[in-house]
Amino acid sequence: MIAETIAFRDLERLLLGREFRSFLTPQGYRAITHDASDTIFLLPNYATEEPLAWHHLATVRRMLDERELMAGDEFDRFVDAARVIA
Repeated sequence: MIAETIAFRDLERLLLGREFRSFLTPQGYRAITHDASDTIFLLPNYATEEPLAWHHLATVRRMLDERELMAGDEFDRFVDAARVIA
């Protein structure tokens, strides 16, 4: 099955532009945090060009929407513009 997703660098760029910060944990995961909303994404340490797993992308979308950091339809437009085939 072919899944449409985006490269990790595109998601990271989006989130950093929205006052998130990104760092590696001692356990080797990528943490992306937004202190003002107490939002934390804990992802595998994706390579910059590596496509995100669809379930990670869906989790980010849901949490951004639920915490009113980015509307779901706005996130969908972002993904459509940055999409790659995995």
